[in-house]
Amino acid sequence: AERGELHVAWQPIVSVANGRDVGAEALARWTHPVLGAVRPDEFVAIAERVGVIGTLGNWVLEQACKYIARWRAIAGDDFVGFVNISTRQLADARFVDEVLDRVHRAGLPPHALGLEVTETAAMDDLQRASATLDALRAHGIRTALDDFGSGHSSLAYLQQLPADIVKVDKSLVRHVVDGSASQAVVA
Repeated sequence: AERGELHVAWQPIVSVANGRDVGAEALARWTHPVLGAVRPDEFVAIAERVGVIGTLGNWVLEQACKYIARWRAIAGDDFVGFVNISTRQLADARFVDEVLDRVHRAGLPPHALGLEVTETAAMDDLQRASATLDALRAHGIRTALDDFGSGHSSLAYLQQLPADIVKVDKSLVRHVVDGSASQAVVA
């Protein structure tokens, strides 16, 4: 971030009902001066391996809160920004306070921010993940379970994880139009 190689890209979230942009998801991107654009799965794995994933995630969260505040001024109060969080952030006892601090400093109402955790990250320590997500939701932060169906999915996990949104992995919906068993599961 200090060298200007990292930036946050945004993926729009569009309402199927009316085609309106209702939010966006923050995505960390790295453009290396020699290598060019580094794929997210590569640099996230590197950040995890060298122990800086929490720092990266906190930087993205801070940047995202600033942008969300600006966009809400233009797009309206229904606009919500989502940020992916890592296993390390989820396990950090200070994480909830850090999120609330960033939301407050950006002048955001808590419900304007959504945090996404992958199914795999949540399963690393189900009790901790559940407690952290519960605490965030108690303050009005929205929570989403991402990539559901990519790991050892269980509907029982959905009962234990306090998520406002469940983002189903493409592996579960790939054959939905075929009328397969996947259709019943997704429904």
